[in-house]
Amino acid sequence: MDVAVQKLNDRPINLPDHAPSSVCLRNKTILLISPQPWDHIAISKHHYARELAARDNDVYFVEPPDPHLPSPLSVQTTDDDPRIHRVSYRPTLLDKMRFHAYGLYKRLIRRRIRYIQRHLPKPVDVVWSFDPNRFPDLCQFDADYTIFHPVDPLTNQHQVEMGQTADIVFTVSEKILAHFKYHDSAHFINHGLAKPFETIARERLSRAYVANQRLQAGYAGNLMRTPVNRGIIRDIVKQNPHVEFHFWGPHSPSSDDEAAPQSSVHFTKWLEAKKNVHLHGPVAPHVLAAEMQKMDLFFLAYSLHPTQSDRSNSHKLLEYLSTGRLVISSRVDTYKRFSPELILMPESADDRELPTLFRHATKNISQFNNRKLQDARIQIALANRYSDHLDQIEKHLATASPRIAA
Repeated sequence: MDVAVQKLNDRPINLPDHAPSSVCLRNKTILLISPQPWDHIAISKHHYARELAARDNDVYFVEPPDPHLPSPLSVQTTDDDPRIHRVSYRPTLLDKMRFHAYGLYKRLIRRRIRYIQRHLPKPVDVVWSFDPNRFPDLCQFDADYTIFHPVDPLTNQHQVEMGQTADIVFTVSEKILAHFKYHDSAHFINHGLAKPFETIARERLSRAYVANQRLQAGYAGNLMRTPVNRGIIRDIVKQNPHVEFHFWGPHSPSSDDEAAPQSSVHFTKWLEAKKNVHLHGPVAPHVLAAEMQKMDLFFLAYSLHPTQSDRSNSHKLLEYLSTGRLVISSRVDTYKRFSPELILMPESADDRELPTLFRHATKNISQFNNRKLQDARIQIALANRYSDHLDQIEKHLATASPRIAA
């Protein structure tokens, strides 16, 4: 089969006659609202913040409330980049109100917005929110431009309605995008490939593959998360004693995993006891990118979950693909269009097919990892760099409004 490199963000952008060819996101003050703190494992919010800072923007990264913060509010420059600043604040009774008196919360949250603004050195040009809950009316910031960018499943109508307060909406899957049919400017922008993976991916293009004497299989992700299909992963490990399994990411409960099921603890203890399993824990992106190059194949097993997993997309798949190696995955909507030679997924939503697919892959690994298929996977990943996504976002912004182009 001839494998064509397909881009996920392949929709044409039709610019109105009055709009510039792009809206320049440079030399702006950008308030980026994140559901995760800055010291969380680096995900899309962190990568966009770094890319924006690299374009000479001052980025104020608004973290979730922190009850351990010594002062009511803090604005601190990060160690990562002098143009990225953490905005932290302590929770108050207002935060409990969101769950019991949403209408009143929506009105009173304006006070917190003004409080944050008073502690910033200059007015905000752009508000870019990845959080579908804390600031339900983005218009209250009185910024030149407002962006709503949900990357996780939306679970209630309030979250969907938040899009009405944004000038433009971006989402990482068609399933999430379907919530915003009412919006004049809503667009699909895939997950992105972080710089450490991009750098190594370029080096790996057209490199010959030689399988490890003992096959190495990789899995990156938080094993404490509820949607992880532990039963299927257990079956895969048990049925392949000849394979060395490597897991990167948290494998014990933390403050972020208060709702982690007890089964996750039993599962990780079971993994720890297996001689062919290596639990590496969370590592920095550049370390993960380097370690993943030693693998022969990767796998992902995620169940459907009403709030945490709609299986419409996963940012881990791009990291896997950037190595060029074969990926075996639960059925993920965004990648269904690709050849099974590139990504092996069940024909249905039934993960019980995954162990069979995994065994098939190990028996034919050199065929699945030939140079042509590896290069095709790497090209898919490289077509989704964060820098390219930001270029695409600028063009979409031009179709919505030229207000911040000046």
